[in-house]
Amino acid sequence: MKKNELLRSFRPLVFLLFIIFGFIKSNGQNPYPIRSIYTSQFVSSNKLTGPFPNDSCDYVNPFFQDLIYKDTFRIEGYVAFDPRLYGLSVSRKSTFLLQDTISSNWGGIEIMCEPAGTGKTLAQLILETKFYENLKPGNRVRVTGVIRSFRGSSPPTGTRQGNSQLNMIKLSTFSDNSVELLSGVPKQITAKKVRVDSLMIGNDSTTRIQNKLSGEKLEGTYVDIGLVKVRTRQQSANRWFWSVVDLN
Repeated sequence: MKKNELLRSFRPLVFLLFIIFGFIKSNGQNPYPIRSIYTSQFVSSNKLTGPFPNDSCDYVNPFFQDLIYKDTFRIEGYVAFDPRLYGLSVSRKSTFLLQDTISSNWGGIEIMCEPAGTGKTLAQLILETKFYENLKPGNRVRVTGVIRSFRGSSPPTGTRQGNSQLNMIKLSTFSDNSVELLSGVPKQITAKKVRVDSLMIGNDSTTRIQNKLSGEKLEGTYVDIGLVKVRTRQQSANRWFWSVVDLN
């Protein structure tokens, strides 16, 4: 075989190798932008004082601030607690990420491993996203997900805000969407001290009203509510609920 013919015979192979290497390279790159927890949580005051349910974070409502990736992005933060301890459901698992080691306004968000719609079982999604492996208390991590709001049963107009959460997405052909470990050296998290009336106003003899302007900023954060007494305690299936009131 002549030299030129030999070179031509190798071209398809070389081209195929370029495709393979290009695929491997693209598979390791995550295209979604990194946003702060503050950005993913912030809700302007005019929306907080407006009618329910116009309460989604400003990043996605009333329009997407990122027109390319819309409601999907990455966030970085410190893990608040072990998702294995999440006890609200057996069909999904969850933890919270905090922006800093010192809890702050708009500085926390729930991270949800919810298999519905992914074509995966909970066990499969936990394994491939490293949800248990890297989401350990105090670790600093980066998470890829889609912002969602959970409201539960439909409440009366204006009575309640939705809870923001970042839902994990499964791995794709082009990017690794698992939890990235940025630091495996656990950090101590410091709670923000707040009063009951930062969350709710009123008392036992009056109607209690959510203090949305100050309370919504604390959603998903780690707080220390001092000088309280337990008012009620009740159980529903495998869940327990407590309510507390100001000691005074």
